[in-house]
Amino acid sequence: MQTSPQKPCGFFLPKLVPSLIIVLTYEVPRRSHMSTVKNLSRQNFTRHETWAEQAKDWISYVARSSYLLQQGDYVADIAYFYGEEAVLFNTAPPAEIPRGYGYGYDFVSADAILTQMSVVDGSFMTLSGMSYRVLYLGGTSERMTLPVLRKLQKMVAAGGVVIGAKPVATPSLTDNELDFHRITDAMWGSGDSGDSAVRKFGEGYVFTGTEVDMALNKLHVPKDFDYTGGDRSTQLLFNHRKLLNTHIYFVSNRSDRPESLDASFRVRGKAPQLWYADDSRIEEASFQMANGKTVVPLDLGSFESIFVVFRENTTERSYRAGEAEGSLVASLDEDWQLSFTPKAGAPIKLEPVSLGSWSEQKNQALKYFSGTASYIREIDVPDSWLSSDSNFVLDLGDVRELAEVIVNSQPLGPLWKPPCRIDVSKALRAGRNIVEVKVANLWVNQLTGDQRPGTNVLSATGTATYLPHATLKPSGLIRPVIIEEFTAK
Repeated sequence: MQTSPQKPCGFFLPKLVPSLIIVLTYEVPRRSHMSTVKNLSRQNFTRHETWAEQAKDWISYVARSSYLLQQGDYVADIAYFYGEEAVLFNTAPPAEIPRGYGYGYDFVSADAILTQMSVVDGSFMTLSGMSYRVLYLGGTSERMTLPVLRKLQKMVAAGGVVIGAKPVATPSLTDNELDFHRITDAMWGSGDSGDSAVRKFGEGYVFTGTEVDMALNKLHVPKDFDYTGGDRSTQLLFNHRKLLNTHIYFVSNRSDRPESLDASFRVRGKAPQLWYADDSRIEEASFQMANGKTVVPLDLGSFESIFVVFRENTTERSYRAGEAEGSLVASLDEDWQLSFTPKAGAPIKLEPVSLGSWSEQKNQALKYFSGTASYIREIDVPDSWLSSDSNFVLDLGDVRELAEVIVNSQPLGPLWKPPCRIDVSKALRAGRNIVEVKVANLWVNQLTGDQRPGTNVLSATGTATYLPHATLKPSGLIRPVIIEEFTAK
């Protein structure tokens, strides 16, 4: 993949996109060149991708994530009206609703306001069951048709809360301007709307010159999601859905480094669980409840996403999940044999080999290689390992980009995101063991190498994608590779 495999999921899924869709896949003749990269602006999806044979688990991750994010109803505090003079091109957070606010938002159109929305108990309700605490006037809403303005007048009078500047005119030539200004003056006042003000109208309120989070704070609406820890560059996205009495939060780390922090969720009386969409694991989470919220410590890898699910009721105010302690039992950085896909442009076999990036090798065929290579070595397992109650985890360290682990001819599954670790306990046996690690990198290095003069070109692209001296991507099994023993506390 051109970037971290989790990166597109963690980027789009929190942004009101319930699932990822394969929009286009190219028909590739069987005898064509290996590479089929057409455009660097999107991720190509064909059988000739270097990681195609290891893609199953990543596709399963996307499927599980998409499934969970289509359950129940989306939870949002802010209905964002983007106006009547522009179409909605994307679901990125509007400038008025920075990501750090911790409140969910949804976009509403003029038609939704006119035909779908009403006010019940101070919240904006839709016929489909969605509920919003406030309605924000953004986009081109400074110009508003009279029917929409009248509907806002009716809903605010019934107890709704509107945030935004006073509309200045109607874009319609058929609207009565006197009626338009009479309503806006009644709701926002007859003066300049640029100053910060809170105006009561009927049973509701109109906030002018006030940021969304400040208005929600005045309404005593706590953040749906928040976190402490990290630093100023730390950025998490979230998506909250509710299925009956179950709360489903999708939390995504948008940083290229690991983050350890305390996440706060607007849920109480329910025990949190950590759901891992990559391998379908479910773990009980540590938590602390206070002030109507549940605080859960999270350790997220670079660009990692996780589901925090609240299902079971609990009367406990706090809980600490057990943690296993790891200790190094074997270092496997040396004595590997390395073999490559035949006719892929690289040597068929190299032995022995020390771990490191292929892009740093003197052998030009290896330096510019893109595809899959197999690392194989033996390890000797003492009887004491198997007689204990411990688990033994193979940690591949820095892998670029995907790896598949096979121990004693037993496939243990692909590893496509950091940390690249897998439990090998059930596959080990006393004495001699054969460990194989298949590693696939990206097309970048091959595409770069193919631009060098006099090179036997092995890829096929619509246009030149990389310059001959472009920076090569680190590739292969780089190190350190270790085996750790974990014993539960």
